[in-house]
Amino acid sequence: MKNILRLCVVAIAALLFAVPEVSAQRVKLNINYSASVPVSQSFKDYVSNTSLRGFNANVLYEINDQWSVGAGFGSQNFYQRYPRAVYKMADGSDLSAVMTNTVTVMPILATG
Repeated sequence: MKNILRLCVVAIAALLFAVPEVSAQRVKLNINYSASVPVSQSFKDYVSNTSLRGFNANVLYEINDQWSVGAGFGSQNFYQRYPRAVYKMADGSDLSAVMTNTVTVMPILATG
């Protein structure tokens, strides 16, 4: 099973890096996979795990050799699950729960 997974990862990486850029077309579409690391201390306090769940896509229309206009969209999902714990409530009761923190970042860009 691990060999099949490794083979799939290598095949996908080869396809992503081996595709030549075609400059004869006026419209370009870029789709990318992205990984992110939480940087600020306040963000690390909420979610400290590296996110491997991200992508972005851009569409550019080439006006001439030096200028292009377009739009882009992306998504990055940070997720952290904490083990089951018992929390003391203010009224004296106990709450047993599994806590998860999720942050989703979705930028929309106008490019030029």
